[in-house]
Amino acid sequence: MRVVGGTFSYAYNETDMPSMAPPAPPAAPVTAAVTTKPLNTKATPKKKADAWGDEDLWGDDQKTTKATDSGWDAAATPSYDTYLAPSTRGPVLIIKDADLFMASGSDSIYIRKTSGAVIPTRSRFVGYGGQYAWQVNNNPVTADLAAYDFDISRAEFVANPVTLTYPAVLESPVKGWFAYRSIKKKTATTDTGYPRFISATNNARVKNIGDNIRYYGGFSLSGNRALSASLDGALSRIIVEVDGKPKFKASSRAYVLGDTIITAQHAGVTIYQDKQDSLTHPGVKLKYTKKQQVLQLTREEGLYKSTPYYDSYHQMEVAAELLTWPVRTPYIDFSILTAKNQVTANFESKEFYTNTRYQQIKAINKIHPLQMVVATARATATYGCLPFRTWPRP
Repeated sequence: MRVVGGTFSYAYNETDMPSMAPPAPPAAPVTAAVTTKPLNTKATPKKKADAWGDEDLWGDDQKTTKATDSGWDAAATPSYDTYLAPSTRGPVLIIKDADLFMASGSDSIYIRKTSGAVIPTRSRFVGYGGQYAWQVNNNPVTADLAAYDFDISRAEFVANPVTLTYPAVLESPVKGWFAYRSIKKKTATTDTGYPRFISATNNARVKNIGDNIRYYGGFSLSGNRALSASLDGALSRIIVEVDGKPKFKASSRAYVLGDTIITAQHAGVTIYQDKQDSLTHPGVKLKYTKKQQVLQLTREEGLYKSTPYYDSYHQMEVAAELLTWPVRTPYIDFSILTAKNQVTANFESKEFYTNTRYQQIKAINKIHPLQMVVATARATATYGCLPFRTWPRP
């Protein structure tokens, strides 16, 4: 590392240095409104346990999840942990408003106009502020840093939080987590996957994503690849319209936002048929070709591998491996991919019944669960369709 410009001084710290962040402006005093109400003497009923649980069906613990889903690897995993600066006790070199030049055998970068302290006994630089600038696909990108630190013997650093400005893609700056690492390239055009950025939540507004495509969600960069991951794991949404009418909506934690194709390894998809009906699936692989305006959905290998599509208009379930839909046409094609011989897709109506499936639901239980539901309905004289969690226990 080399320091260019700015000012510097030497010091010996008996205690840790205070933060270099500028003091926050004082908060305006708030006058609390005083209200009165009658005393509630009734005991507060205990809240019942939620029968639905807190399982995260979109988590990354599935065996089939690929590293390309989010663009991050175990060596530089972003997190929400609050930044805690290392100790700055002992001899230090204090730097103000200088440029840091970081170089390796394969790359070199500048962190402009930053301040901080070099701690020689720990081989670290503890800094605040400054800006790192680079280009993605010949478009300028900047990351404005807050508090950060790094090992001065290595050409890499991590900063959280940062503010990313990417005028060619983002409507406004986005806060998030940033990482840089110098990696030797095999060729001059090899994408090393760095620098990396991931937004704190799904509040990014991406522009120029494609004609008639609206995107609301997270934003991340991995080298030259733009993705949709966010630090809190919130879902991102894509809505595709034709002639001002929505054709389909997709929700996923990780899209790959390419120039010509949008893909996702796990996405919940809703295809609109009219104002009331739709064709839905909770989890499929998605591929949308922008120029041809063709949507392709294929079966994923995870939780929803055997889940059929549900067609609310025809009141049918459709079991197929591949759905292909040119969104400007009214025709949707269903097909099977893996069969050696010709195999048909399965279409089952809502009222379809077989005794075999009825017995499979019972399995090894002594009492059939559907019989228990019917008995409960008769006992309580409740014959409407209610959410499962609201049924009283027999």
